[in-house]
Amino acid sequence: MRIFYNAKIYTLDGKLPFASAIVIERGSILAVGEERSIISQFGNLSEQIDLGQRAVIPGLTDAHIHLQHFAMGLQNVDCETSTNEECLKNVEARTSSTPPGEWVLGHGWNQNNWMEGFGTAEQLDRIAPRILSI
Repeated sequence: MRIFYNAKIYTLDGKLPFASAIVIERGSILAVGEERSIISQFGNLSEQIDLGQRAVIPGLTDAHIHLQHFAMGLQNVDCETSTNEECLKNVEARTSSTPPGEWVLGHGWNQNNWMEGFGTAEQLDRIAPRILSI
């Protein structure tokens, strides 16, 4: 059990919007309130940590996805590669099964990770002359 005190705690509770201490045990909040009250109630049982007036805000956990966008992204060529050359090989492999005039889409590249920097339209045209774009 730990008491975090001397803090500016934003509770997002209309009845107690701010507090100066919080008690946490095994990842669960046991109590939130004013420092004197919290320390007098839990002080003997707890490690006490002075936060030096730092702010504490509720954590936000967002574990959702936009399924349609995610699923459509799975159809794209994976260009999250170490080199431009490797990305071009992935594109070339996809174009072999793509009908002429169809689009090939890629995602995930980071030209900052590629020694050669950005790729070029000429490179794409060389490996995929029948395809509209990436």
